[in-house]
Amino acid sequence: MAEYRTPREKSKENLRRQIIEGKNRSFSLPAVFTGVRRPALIVILSLAAAALLIAGCIYLFRRNRVYTTYDVVWSTGDRHSRTTDYQAFANGVAAAGRDGITCYNHSGELLWTVPYTMEKPVMVSSGRYLLLYDRQGQSMKICDENGLTGEVITSYPVTKACISQAGVVAAVLEDARNCYICYYDRNGRQLDIEITAPMSVSGYPLDIAISPDGQQLAVSYYYVESGSGRCRLDFYDFKNAKERENRIIAEFTYDEQQEFIPYVAYLTNGCAVAVGDRTVRFFEIDSSTGIPSEKQTAVSDSIAVVFHDEKHLCVLTDEHGRQNLLVYDRDGAQKAAAVQDSVFGSYALVGEQILMYGSARCRIADFSGRIRLDMDFENPIRGIAAANGIRSLYLASGDQLQLITLK
Repeated sequence: MAEYRTPREKSKENLRRQIIEGKNRSFSLPAVFTGVRRPALIVILSLAAAALLIAGCIYLFRRNRVYTTYDVVWSTGDRHSRTTDYQAFANGVAAAGRDGITCYNHSGELLWTVPYTMEKPVMVSSGRYLLLYDRQGQSMKICDENGLTGEVITSYPVTKACISQAGVVAAVLEDARNCYICYYDRNGRQLDIEITAPMSVSGYPLDIAISPDGQQLAVSYYYVESGSGRCRLDFYDFKNAKERENRIIAEFTYDEQQEFIPYVAYLTNGCAVAVGDRTVRFFEIDSSTGIPSEKQTAVSDSIAVVFHDEKHLCVLTDEHGRQNLLVYDRDGAQKAAAVQDSVFGSYALVGEQILMYGSARCRIADFSGRIRLDMDFENPIRGIAAANGIRSLYLASGDQLQLITLK
């Protein structure tokens, strides 16, 4: 008569048998390899290892590749005379001059054009929005990827303006006695926020920056007190400081000998920077209260150039003909430093690469200072903007705007 065993006992016996039979095995293969013979398994693993090796080699090749020439993908003539600035925008490139702005897509096709007349046009962009204003003039144009969204005629000349990723414009206007900080939406309508700053009291605004969400503003002022020049950094908050005078949420004051601040910027909503002639200051902004807290990064040499993106701040110092490029992260920690042999007219960050150009020469280097491109073009460079990483560039040279691919 067969012995009766419960299902639980059968399971325990099967488990015991598996343990005894497999006690000498060093490992078990994944189910995908079950039933695969050993020679075939060796081939599969070898191919996988080779694929990983090839992928690693390709990555290192691209990371360390030095470009020496380029191909022209497309070329077109400028539609506006006296073009002064070029920026990557709306998956293409925007070209602005005194008589208008034109936007092309990545294939070189004309997307839109906006005519105007400006003596000193300044183009700034943030996210989906682009702002054109006439420095010391009274007109501004606001655009998105589809073209013009709004235009503004101001009451007084514009000395500085910026735009947020939400399309909010902040502009500093001046008359003989006062500065006015005015706000406009993406359609050019003036918002019910206006800050009046008498220059005899508040001082003269050196620079202005708006946070990406448009809720906060940083302004650097220069003023004289008791016969001594000083700098002051004011933070205005339109969400958390509605009940405060002029909506100022924080002030930081510095002696002129200690600090002169001609550059302020927001890297993100939670990080602002103020760059003086020899120092860099980082501000962490509390997400719930909007109150900034200061932490300082000292730079011993004179600062000649400043540029940034949402992840890094770069400063080029120049002391007795020796140039050093310093890279900081959003926490204010120095990430890299590299010696430079010359100062270029324009700089831009492209990921962890630095694009610099001036006259007819263009150079691309990584944070460690390794040169990826060092090239002299046939005609003077009027503008360069990264199209897709550092390998594809929009190049304005001579009377042509081109998309080039480095190789």
